[in-house]
Amino acid sequence: MNTVIGTLNDCTDRTALTRLPPDAFRAVVERTPSGVSAGRPPVLAHETRILLVSCALRLNLTERALAVLFDTTRATVHRTLRKLLPVLAGLFAPAELDTETVFLLDGTLIPVHDQTITACSNNYRRSVNIQVMASLDRKIVPVGRAWSGNRNDIVVARDTLPDLTGLHVLADTAYPSLPGVTTPPPCSEPEALTSTQIVSASRRTWIEAQLARFATATVARAVAAAVARAVAAAAVRGGLG
Repeated sequence: MNTVIGTLNDCTDRTALTRLPPDAFRAVVERTPSGVSAGRPPVLAHETRILLVSCALRLNLTERALAVLFDTTRATVHRTLRKLLPVLAGLFAPAELDTETVFLLDGTLIPVHDQTITACSNNYRRSVNIQVMASLDRKIVPVGRAWSGNRNDIVVARDTLPDLTGLHVLADTAYPSLPGVTTPPPCSEPEALTSTQIVSASRRTWIEAQLARFATATVARAVAAAVARAVAAAAVRGGLG
């Protein structure tokens, strides 16, 4: 197991899995408390636990897949995610919102494996609806709690985001009556879709679904390649030993 973990901790594999530069990953490790209390010490080292959580957030893998990737048990993965996810979220907690700053608000659908909190959305995938606010310099500020993917953006934003009254928030027409949000003026009479537009929308939906499957396959290939390199390195070192 130590050989596999050592290979995953290599800068090349670590950056490929988390998309975090080495300096940024090191800063996250230094700022994150270990959370180790009295009792049995964790199976994985602190840096490896941070790497595990980063892979879970980046790759959206199941606990079983993460257990295979890090050569540990599913229970260990579950305990690590349960303890360190809130800690990492606290590091990136936004400061108090500035009333002079212009923010952008929109919702995004994120596919997840837990079907107890998901629903089939308009992209035909089980996902959750997350409301995200960002400033014009691309800095993410409050992110709402996850709701099922078939809920309207305004409903999720009203119940998961803080009060936006007094702020300068720009959004699309999905938030017509949300306090503090400026939306484009609605059209007086919506134009009827032509047959060409209907066919185009149908093809676009199909293409988006295929791209989502392609992205999932690409991530799976990247993980399989990292595991193969780790296993090969373990075999070589075992043979040398």
